[in-house]
Amino acid sequence: MLILAWRNLWRHPRRTLLTVGAIGFACGVLIFFMGLQLSTYDTSINATARVMSGHLQVQRVGYLDKPQMESSIPLGSETV
Repeated sequence: MLILAWRNLWRHPRRTLLTVGAIGFACGVLIFFMGLQLSTYDTSINATARVMSGHLQVQRVGYLDKPQMESSIPLGSETV
């Protein structure tokens, strides 16, 4: 069966090469655009984190219910 399939592929070599070329081109374009998309996501996340307060916020329990300066986290002792 494998020999028959291989022989059938090369019965029309032009069609086989066009199909292989189209699949290779589509895979290349897909890899390029996926890399571009992931790079854009990374750039967007970093730009937003720079403008806002960063990647992480530390808040006191209940701060979002009543956001006031009095609800901030107290400073700890500074040791050097």
